Amino acid sequence: LRFALPLAGAVAGLAVYAFDDLRLLSDLPPPFDYGVAVALVLFFVGFGAMAGPISAGAAVLRAGLLAAAMAGLWMWSDTRFGGTTPGEPTWPHLLLPLILTFALAVPFVTVGRRWQDHAALFDMAWAAAMRAVVALVFLGGFWLIYWACSQMLMLVGIDALDWLIRQDWGAKVLTGTVIGFGLAVAAEFAGMVATLLELVLRLLRLLIAPVAACLVAFTIGLLVGGPEDVLAGLSSAGTMLGIGAIVLILVAAALGPDGKRASAHPVTVWAMRATVLVLPVVAGVAVWAVWLRVEDEGWSPVRLQATVLTATLAAYAALYLGAHVAPRHAGDVMRAGGVWIVLAVIGVGILWQTPVLDPYRISASS
Repeated sequence: LRFALPLAGAVAGLAVYAFDDLRLLSDLPPPFDYGVAVALVLFFVGFGAMAGPISAGAAVLRAGLLAAAMAGLWMWSDTRFGGTTPGEPTWPHLLLPLILTFALAVPFVTVGRRWQDHAALFDMAWAAAMRAVVALVFLGGFWLIYWACSQMLMLVGIDALDWLIRQDWGAKVLTGTVIGFGLAVAAEFAGMVATLLELVLRLLRLLIAPVAACLVAFTIGLLVGGPEDVLAGLSSAGTMLGIGAIVLILVAAALGPDGKRASAHPVTVWAMRATVLVLPVVAGVAVWAVWLRVEDEGWSPVRLQATVLTATLAAYAALYLGAHVAPRHAGDVMRAGGVWIVLAVIGVGILWQTPVLDPYRISASS
């Protein structure tokens, strides 16, 4: 892995550079030029996430197949522009949903036949996130040292390091290579990563109580003051989606991978229940805010994305609230239901790249 991942990272860095300068892929006709670059970047991300929990050979195969499938979807979506490359303003509406779909699909592809096993999916996804954090911290340290060494060498007239990062491709290739090294080393110390994950989960659980208090205060304020003041502010839907994402992360940390490793502290348990009870309010405000904007101004790619996100938040809110009808089995219901919601989001992400959910066609006909 200490050779394969840095190499894959360097190639991914060149692929990112290819997005700005297609001379590297000039022999390929559209949409294969950008398609190859997308496949290489996604392969590195997938390979880095899968390597460790499964063998390097299996990680290469599965990451390659998944990256190729996603790049194929990207190239299919690119054909809607009549063979021309979409401009940069359109990319967040196509490429970012593709990256999110890919990221959500990686744990399922990694665990294979255990795709319904919440514990396996939980451990894989959170461990991959921890390895990514370690790699990014290592990257930050590398660039700090690189800059200091570059400044020192320039004092004696040696500008090799400064010249390298002034090249359009230099910083991107170095960044990919260093991230690859960080991921490879983190994969070798799975036990330490597991310990770090347990620490992070315990710290996140400490935040549930204050977040629950804020949500209850928000709900009371909403009931007293009415929704007009909330919906009159800017980005109310975005704020609710952000809070909703925080709540989902904290609830996942409290639930843990299974019942044995779930938080049993009374404060955390009751705070999670309070959070679950008021989460529908947050989801409702988000849905209402998006709907008012669509009703006033019609559909747009951004509003379609917001609709998908608010629908996802509403689904989680309904699941969590319904699960507490039978409190004894609430945790198991929430874990199992969460797996299916993620699979549904992956399905929507795939359809987003097809004519079925073409955001530009829907917006143009609105």
